[in-house]
Amino acid sequence: MSNQPFPQPADPASSKNVWYSCHCHCGAKAFKIHHEPLVDTAPQPAPVMNCNCSICETNGYLLLYVYRTDIEHIRGWDDLKKYQFASKTRDHLFCGICGTSVGIDFLGSNRKGDLIAINVCRSSGES
Repeated sequence: MSNQPFPQPADPASSKNVWYSCHCHCGAKAFKIHHEPLVDTAPQPAPVMNCNCSICETNGYLLLYVYRTDIEHIRGWDDLKKYQFASKTRDHLFCGICGTSVGIDFLGSNRKGDLIAINVCRSSGES
C-alpha cells in the first residue's frame, strides 16, 4: 500500500448512509455497499483513496473503505477470484470471467476493523 494516511470508513450507524450498486464488467458479480454519499455536494464527501502501489496503479483502483458488514452480496461474491503478492496479508478480488478488479479484502488485519476496500470505479451509483 502507499504511504498515504489510511482513510476512516463511514460510521455504519449514520442515517446519512446510502446504498451503492456495484458490479463487474460482465455482471456475473454484483453487490451493494452502504456508505456515506460519494458526491462532491455532500457535506463531507467520502474519502476515496488513490493508492500508488504497483497493483493498485495497474488495476486503476479508486478505493473506498467499507466494513465487511456494509456489503450486501447480490450475485457471485463467493466466486470472486483472489490474488496475493508481497506480504500476502490481503486478497485482491477480481471476477474470474471478465477480469474486473473489484477490491481488496484485508482479511481482518486492519487496525480500523474488518475492512474491504472497494474499487468505486465499479459503482453504478445509488440504488
